[in-house]
Amino acid sequence: MQLEFLGTRGSMPVSGKQYSEFGGATTCVRILSGNQEIYIDGGTGIVDAVPQPDTEITIFLTHMHLDHILGLPFFKAFMESGRKINIYGKARKNKSVEEILDELFRPPFWPVRLSGYPAAIKVYDLPEQLKLGDVTLTNMESKHPGGSTVFKLEEPGAAFVYVTDYEHGDRDKELADFAKGASLLVYDGQYSAEEYEKHKGFGHSTPDKGLEIAKAAGIEKMYITHHNPVHSDESMREIERKAGVHFLRCGEIFNI
Repeated sequence: MQLEFLGTRGSMPVSGKQYSEFGGATTCVRILSGNQEIYIDGGTGIVDAVPQPDTEITIFLTHMHLDHILGLPFFKAFMESGRKINIYGKARKNKSVEEILDELFRPPFWPVRLSGYPAAIKVYDLPEQLKLGDVTLTNMESKHPGGSTVFKLEEPGAAFVYVTDYEHGDRDKELADFAKGASLLVYDGQYSAEEYEKHKGFGHSTPDKGLEIAKAAGIEKMYITHHNPVHSDESMREIERKAGVHFLRCGEIFNI
């Protein structure tokens, strides 16, 4: 299972030389496994994706906040005539994910409807479990204003849990139980411990809480994502050093 972190910034995209190391694109991770090309979230990071030829493309959306869907209209695979693309997400506030996306892909917000792209795009409500080739995907509800989804992807010999837009607290034990058996936890560490005190209820967490959850789940490897957009490379390096855990950079690729 190959992971490519196309976007690791949270809340909004940023640009400038002070963000050159960690990157400014918002959340998107690509997973390659056999002929499966799986994306979690469609933040601005998905704009840089170069779709593989002859793969089955599936996009899973954690939730519909703008930083997680802002890149979707510019996804290159949408412009490939006849390319089959499936999108999954959870219904929120009595609206299906298809209805919610339909509100984005329409004037005056965007001139092209999803049905107007050359690709054959289908949108589905997320089931409890889904099998894509050798990859089994399960999910649990996160703790975030308006709701969000935590994903676990498993294939023989490897498992990966993606936790973004999660506020630590009363669901930590449930999350640790859900994550058990994973070889990697990628966790929302948008705030330092000091910053979190001023942002309680915003739906994000800290690196130290992520380490606690990883330990409770028996996971040895944990990386931090959904970086605070106000953090420059310099401040990120200092927070990373103090936390003692790796902060993901946009464009990082590795296998698990």
